[in-house]
Amino acid sequence: MKFPNQLAWARQYLVWEELLATSKRGVWALSPKGWETKLDDKKAHEIFLKWVKIQADLREGKESENEVEKIIANQEENEPDSSNTKFNFL
Repeated sequence: MKFPNQLAWARQYLVWEELLATSKRGVWALSPKGWETKLDDKKAHEIFLKWVKIQADLREGKESENEVEKIIANQEENEPDSSNTKFNFL
């Protein structure tokens, strides 16, 4: 159960970074920005740490960057209904 959860979070972080497009449920596709980005282990780890911190800050009620809030709000508006999915992303 741990791997599917980690995979779901990894996908979500890449969506929030606008590297993956969210066209419809179950379809993963690189966005134009994703095609242009060279993602190595170091960059992937930086993305992971960035979003873990943002989520922790949001849970603690700390202010977060306006850009981050816009990305998350946009994602929530455009994400297909996940009520039937096994994993919660937020």
